[in-house]
Amino acid sequence: MKLITKGNSKLGTRVYHTNTRVGLDGSCPGASEWCRDNCYAAKGLYTFPSNVLKYSTQWDLLRDDPEAYSAQLISEVGKLPLGSIFRFHTGGDIANVEHVGIIRDVCDSRPDISFYLYTRSWRLDAIRIAVENDLFPITNLTVWASTDPSLAKAPNGWREARVFDSFDDASARGFRVHCPEQTGKQPDCQSCGLCWKAKPTATLAFAAH
Repeated sequence: MKLITKGNSKLGTRVYHTNTRVGLDGSCPGASEWCRDNCYAAKGLYTFPSNVLKYSTQWDLLRDDPEAYSAQLISEVGKLPLGSIFRFHTGGDIANVEHVGIIRDVCDSRPDISFYLYTRSWRLDAIRIAVENDLFPITNLTVWASTDPSLAKAPNGWREARVFDSFDDASARGFRVHCPEQTGKQPDCQSCGLCWKAKPTATLAFAAH
């Protein structure tokens, strides 16, 4: 079983990613009630039996044998083309503090790759502190705090990616930068690059999807 998947129509062919099972019984300890009710990774292609099995198996490995998970992920990342883009958990999240260390080690193993991630696990103090201490200093990793209509703004010092019912609502609430892939200004994430090039003070709006 491979942990890494190569691209898709939204991400682009050069954006690799890995996933785990979503939800409070998976790798999403910071999921809000809104997030659980509206999670895009709990519908569509994610619900195909082969994908459910794959992401559950990956979650089991991360949860039960994090050292093996880390070693395999580092090995697979080591084989990616020079200058690739990698998104952690298009489905799933930072599961615990140990997972933070795994992400750090993966990023350190390939300084030529641009990594990025979104997380609601900032809602847990231990994970938030670990991310700030261990992941913020990594120059080839961009970290976003995910927020939604049920949550307050992101913690100070974090980039914030907030989901809205519409982009009109986002603009009205001061979020002027809207996902270029969702608005049709860019064909995919690979063509855009905003998610892994954003400044530390950046804010970004998504429409619920």
